[in-house]
Amino acid sequence: MGTNHFITKPENPAELEERLRSLLKNLEELSSIRRGVGKLDATAVSALNASSDTVRKFYIWVGVILALGFAFYTGVL
Repeated sequence: MGTNHFITKPENPAELEERLRSLLKNLEELSSIRRGVGKLDATAVSALNASSDTVRKFYIWVGVILALGFAFYTGVL
């Protein structure tokens, strides 16, 4: 529940102290990382622009209308 690290207590107090120092150092380093701060720069250009999206939608609708017309003409619908 909210943990990200687990240590066992060693018999030697010096080893426990070293483990705790290491854990605290890692915690300090992690807290220095600022997530979500700063602006991301765009590095790529979209291959799909508004006009090509409109043309694609137009062809889809033309295909749907032609398919429905053919279905009505042949008596399927």
